[in-house]
Amino acid sequence: MGSLKERIIKGVFWSLIGNAISKLLSFVALILVARIFGPEEYGVFEMLRNTLITFGVFTGMGIGLTATKYIATFYKKDHEKISHLMGTIYFITLVTTSIFALFLLIFAREVAQILLNNENLTFLLKLGVILLITNTFVALQNAIFAGFEKFKTITKINFIVGVINIPLMVFFAYKFGITGVIIALIISGIIQVSYGYYHIYKVQKEENINVNFRKIKEDLLFLWKFSIPTFIATAMVAPIVLVSKSILTYEENGYIAIGLFSAAYTIQSVLILFNMTLNNALIPILTSEGDNKNKTFKMINIYISWLVGLGITIPIIVFPEITKLMFGEKFFTQEYINTLIILMFSFIIYMFKQSISRSFIIDSKMWYSVLDNLVWGITLLIVTFFLSHIGSVGLALAYLISYIISLLVLVPILYKKNMLDKDLFLSKNAFFLWSLTFVLAFIAFSNLNFVYRLIIIFVSYFLLGVFVIKLKKSVKHVSSSYAE
Repeated sequence: MGSLKERIIKGVFWSLIGNAISKLLSFVALILVARIFGPEEYGVFEMLRNTLITFGVFTGMGIGLTATKYIATFYKKDHEKISHLMGTIYFITLVTTSIFALFLLIFAREVAQILLNNENLTFLLKLGVILLITNTFVALQNAIFAGFEKFKTITKINFIVGVINIPLMVFFAYKFGITGVIIALIISGIIQVSYGYYHIYKVQKEENINVNFRKIKEDLLFLWKFSIPTFIATAMVAPIVLVSKSILTYEENGYIAIGLFSAAYTIQSVLILFNMTLNNALIPILTSEGDNKNKTFKMINIYISWLVGLGITIPIIVFPEITKLMFGEKFFTQEYINTLIILMFSFIIYMFKQSISRSFIIDSKMWYSVLDNLVWGITLLIVTFFLSHIGSVGLALAYLISYIISLLVLVPILYKKNMLDKDLFLSKNAFFLWSLTFVLAFIAFSNLNFVYRLIIIFVSYFLLGVFVIKLKKSVKHVSSSYAE
């Protein structure tokens, strides 16, 4: 299997490549679709997509992360347990997918009326049920591959499907509009599911795992403690995001605002792949090692996401104009620029919080994630309701404020429960990173010329480089002390 260090490096590398290929190819496809549609039609498409994503959360029932965790835990030492656990996971997914797909088919008109404020979208929602099913099983197969640490296989599948998806989406968007894009996504989804399960079958043969359904009742009780809070935590997010956008549909030019916000958020969703990469690689490896008490790991876990968040957002915060090349003149308004910059700062805080979220997963303390998402979701809906009149900027501010509030609520509770290392969170390192974030926030809304902004980028990366060098020395010192 290799050492822990080798597995992490290999896992991060292939997970990064796999996620990068998937997200970037999807990103290219969405940009091309946005340029074809324009803000309003793109807003309609995004609302449909978000609705299907929301129902997809319920069809998955949090079983993907559960599959990753328990396959990683047992596949090296108990093949029999993995065999019936996988059977139970398939069974749960099939049952929940059938229930919620049928629900959406029956109540598509009501969903279109209430959430989309447009009854004419009923047929597209019904068509999207097929996409809902394929997306659910694609997510499950990726979770299974991650549990077996088959990150290279994910990369291969994502590349093939991503390359096929771009011309499909562009062609069908030109010919048939939104309906065409959904059909294109269905075709690529069917290809990915088929190809993915062919590779899962190969993995099962390699690992001598014979999937069976002999202990469904027993496994349901076993999985309950982790999967239920995981499901509740994840199930909150997509519906809340959908409802927050739905609030905008009732405002004047609401779908234009959603289109602008979605374009800006598409940039953020690509950046989130870096966090997905870290999670996909670190969670299964560290879960199998049970190494969450190591202070070296805690330091890496806390700062790695934070540094990545700052490092990749600096150019966009200082030069938001670079995204004009992607979406074109129709999107590049002052409202879009302000929305994008605010979302970049919300992303930095989101990345900071990911170290906490990973610890919850590794330590099986998912009820704290439920609390975190509950505070975040309630705040998002309340702030969106009061700021919806300022369009996409209001929704972006709601995201930023909700991340800050949830962080302020969660951290004191975790300190009290001795779940956070005070020396790591309240340190000179943390103070430096927060200070750099606040300085960038001030600069972002200042009218500086090109030369000054270029200097700011160089200075920011120089400071981050110095910080990383010092942090590396600290990690080595802590590692040697821990070993002793």
